[in-house]
Amino acid sequence: MNYRGFTLIEVLVVIAIMGILTSIAMLNFRDYSNKSEVESQTRKMYSDIMSLRSKALFEKHDVAIHLTTTGYSLYPSADINNPYQTTEVKKEITWNDAAKTNIIFDSRGTSNIEKSICVDSENDATVDSIIVSTTMIKLGKRTGTCDADHIDAKQ
Repeated sequence: MNYRGFTLIEVLVVIAIMGILTSIAMLNFRDYSNKSEVESQTRKMYSDIMSLRSKALFEKHDVAIHLTTTGYSLYPSADINNPYQTTEVKKEITWNDAAKTNIIFDSRGTSNIEKSICVDSENDATVDSIIVSTTMIKLGKRTGTCDADHIDAKQ
């Protein structure tokens, strides 16, 4: 007899192979998605800090940023009362000096403090940190704790 079609065992083997390949794809997608979120959040924060610094330079007055583990707020003056922008983040933010949560940029665009800001501790992202020095702001990749000595600057 010549039957056309597939046996039950052949169908089960194909379904098992498809399941294995799907699970591998889902793991890779989750890792890629996490990496993308960390990079996106870091670049958005970097952009906001650079804009704030530019605001201080062009408008010739002090401005500030206030950091929390769940977000940050931008202030049009050094007086931390009414933010003009508040951003909530998905990935936790940490920084090198937990007691100091404010960065103030003066009318010359220089900051009052040197600070390293990091996003998420375990990731494969290309950039996951921001280094704020008195005169520069750089993106970087953390290689250890969240301080400038353990961040490889990318710019």
